[in-house]
Amino acid sequence: MLVSPAFIDSKWKHNLVWALSKIVRPGINTLDIVFVQSALRGLCSVLHLGDSKLNIDAVWAIACIADDVAGGIQIDAVLHTPQLLHQLLELVERKETRRPALQALGNLVVGSDDQTQKVLDAGLLPRVIKVFQNDITIDQKLVILEILSNIAAGSSEQIDMLFDTDGIVELLMNTFDCDDCRIRKEVGWTVANALTGASMDRFRWLCSSNILHIVPEVLNLRNERNLIERILFALEVLVEKNTYVPFLQYYKILQKVREIAESSPSDTIIKVF
Repeated sequence: MLVSPAFIDSKWKHNLVWALSKIVRPGINTLDIVFVQSALRGLCSVLHLGDSKLNIDAVWAIACIADDVAGGIQIDAVLHTPQLLHQLLELVERKETRRPALQALGNLVVGSDDQTQKVLDAGLLPRVIKVFQNDITIDQKLVILEILSNIAAGSSEQIDMLFDTDGIVELLMNTFDCDDCRIRKEVGWTVANALTGASMDRFRWLCSSNILHIVPEVLNLRNERNLIERILFALEVLVEKNTYVPFLQYYKILQKVREIAESSPSDTIIKVF
């Protein structure tokens, strides 16, 4: 129905797109990929109609399809739909469609490294960084930070692309300086993932940047045990390479680890180096 020429003039088009967004939402049985591909082509054409309400429902439907539980084939379907990725990137800059478009892009970068690379090559980072610097909601900032932390969990080349983005270190540090634990956690994950997966050259670059300044504060997020474990793993790598110990001392990271260990001696998650 969505790909039918009569759809554009149908008085039921709003109902049909809304219904599709509910059918493909997470938790519902996955549709056959042939139907998904057809739906995506139809949704892509809907985005050209200039109807804000229709666009919002259409982008939410695309975001749900990109929330892939089918081994990556639905993400591939989105990426292989002509012009759709480009449209999602443009819709991020429109206030009314920003939230679902960010969610769709966030779901895409949860895919494989190759799938994430396609999104990066389309110009994801400059677009979302530009949006982040605007007056957007906390929820929208969280989605962007989740995108950044997922990129930092990717290949060393993707970590390079992230930190080659102008002003990214300052953005992460300034964003971390807030009272919202959700925001601080996502920034922490971005740093932890980058320190864990970076190339040796980028590893040295990160250590010489001010990004390590936030590590002691990340260690204070005691309820985020997985994050702390990830940070500690990265710190162990640093300690094993004696040349990096001065950085840990300068940023008072070792001091913070020991303080936490002394205050909670029974907590096995904290190790004293």
